[in-house]
Amino acid sequence: MQRIQPNVDSYTKSEKKIYELIINSPFLIEKHTIVKVAEISGSSKSAVLRFCQRLGYKGYSEFRYDMIKYLHNSPTAHTQDIGMIAHITGNYMDALRAINDIDQNRIKNLVNAIKKADIIQTFGLFTSVLPAQYFRNIFQNYGKIVMISSDEITINRSAYILTSDSLVINFSASGSRGYTTSFLKDNKSIGFQSYLITCNPNALNRKYVDHTIVLPSPQQINGNMLNEHAIMLVFLEILANMYISEE
Repeated sequence: MQRIQPNVDSYTKSEKKIYELIINSPFLIEKHTIVKVAEISGSSKSAVLRFCQRLGYKGYSEFRYDMIKYLHNSPTAHTQDIGMIAHITGNYMDALRAINDIDQNRIKNLVNAIKKADIIQTFGLFTSVLPAQYFRNIFQNYGKIVMISSDEITINRSAYILTSDSLVINFSASGSRGYTTSFLKDNKSIGFQSYLITCNPNALNRKYVDHTIVLPSPQQINGNMLNEHAIMLVFLEILANMYISEE
């Protein structure tokens, strides 16, 4: 918006149409392609492209990405336009789409590690126990031995049953819980393979595991953080389907 407003007086007739669309219905940019935006604004695809480039963007995709960030970081100004339900669901949908940006080989490697493991030990402290339980429910149905540790005592005891063929998966939105940090540091010599599934790209525990998968985190809405574990549950559904398809 800081780029758009100062240039209003110098816009061409087509650019003013695009400008008015953005000001009056900014969420249309999030929903539609450049072709559709041109149609709705009564301009042309080339006019929309020139408008974006005039603002300093390489093209419509870069402009659209910046606009989406602006809209979701300033929800109170636009929530009435689409309603709170649509705003929240749209936020989750954006986070779920971002899963596509994760290196697919990382996910395939996790699927292969699950297949090869003799025992799978999952950690999930506090609210992160939910994805750990969901993981167990899924993969026990496929004949895997899956255990859950959700407190300091059971985490420490789990070291006695793990082997070099085992798999340890730590589910943690923050990736920085002290109990799991100590376990991973103290028992690395066992030789098991370890993964951290987190929503924090700067997670402390990523330096103590073999592999880290960082899932997208939903943006805040009116200062309230949406549930990151919901994204983890969908990710587990992806894992399950990949596991089955590669059998």
